[in-house]
Amino acid sequence: MNNSVVENLDREKISNRAAVGILGSVLHSFDVNPDRFTLSKSSIHRKRRNVRKEIATEIQKKFEKRNGVLVHFDGKQLVSSNRQKREMLAVVVTGNNLTEQILNCQFLENGTGRSVAELDFECLKSWDLDTFVKGKHDTTNVNSGEMNGACVILEQLLGRKLLDLPCRHHVYELVLMTAYLVIFEANTTSPDDEVFKSFRDARDSINQGNISGLDNEQLNQEERRELIKFCDEMLQKSHIRDDYEEFLQLSLMCLDPLRRFKLKLPGAVHHARWMAKAIYGLKMFLFRDKFFFEGVTVEMLQRFALFLVRIYLKGWFQAPLTLSAPRNDHKFVNALSNYDDTQLAEATLQKFQKHLWYLTEILLPSTGMRLGESGPNPSMGGAMASSCILMHFESASINIKNYTTNLQLFIVEMLTQHRST
Repeated sequence: MNNSVVENLDREKISNRAAVGILGSVLHSFDVNPDRFTLSKSSIHRKRRNVRKEIATEIQKKFEKRNGVLVHFDGKQLVSSNRQKREMLAVVVTGNNLTEQILNCQFLENGTGRSVAELDFECLKSWDLDTFVKGKHDTTNVNSGEMNGACVILEQLLGRKLLDLPCRHHVYELVLMTAYLVIFEANTTSPDDEVFKSFRDARDSINQGNISGLDNEQLNQEERRELIKFCDEMLQKSHIRDDYEEFLQLSLMCLDPLRRFKLKLPGAVHHARWMAKAIYGLKMFLFRDKFFFEGVTVEMLQRFALFLVRIYLKGWFQAPLTLSAPRNDHKFVNALSNYDDTQLAEATLQKFQKHLWYLTEILLPSTGMRLGESGPNPSMGGAMASSCILMHFESASINIKNYTTNLQLFIVEMLTQHRST
């Protein structure tokens, strides 16, 4: 077997036992006696393992090292070769016009922050990237803990500080999780989501011609037109995941039921992918007049759909815009502060506030960014930018002390005095 055959066997997830049968049949089709070759499950296994090592070594040799790369790491529970569930960690590097490169995927002895950090460090050392990496990227508790988190321990192993770049979509997923728990009072420890189970079981009887969107009393015309325009603009762009596009299409159908898209049948719901819950919630809302959902009321679905379309939609799709992050996050805070569902607004705002730590004394006066609709303005001075941030906090009736350090408060006080003169 050459490298090409092994690559295709792996890509199609063909087992060693099945590979023996396939290769034997191919040899027979060419009138070649299979007994002339060593065809067994163990020989196929050894050959595939050796070829994988050769491919990995070649990729590592050709990898172009550049300064300023970011290391990403995330784990997932998978079944190992001994049929036990274990944590597998994937380590990836990106940045500085670098093609995304997987460094390693390996099972951990345990899921502690130290185990994660040590594997990250070993990967960086083996790829000779320990001096090139400048930032780390993750948001889960085991990684971002202040004392025993993987990020802190990785900095200790490297002997220097790294730039924190948490995934902003993960932050907004926490907001969605909070909204879901507040509205449906659901239990997320169960492997099966009882909230969406009845809708999933009835998927074969869905009549896609009968849907009901948001009423005029729930959303005024001006806001509706603005959200429709936003969805249309986002749909013109390419999305890395199909569920992002589906979220936009369902939102448009809630805003304008005359806009029709092909509805996909309800699929699996994973607690790790909160976007699936948003998609389920919007589908159930659209068909609320046609189905009886056990344990779920129409008021719950309406409350969830309104939050998703009015508040969450823009925040989610603007989250990856790094340069606009301060402006967009302040607009999101403002939207939550003025949302008429007080219970939901307070819970989601409390969760979101925990992730505004990046608004430091360095960023506040030097952000150089307008908070209006015009977007980033590099020509704006630091003092004027900070003044804009301050005015935005004031207009949202938010206590800036919740977001700032003592040095920031001193800067804000100086800017306030400067603005009043």
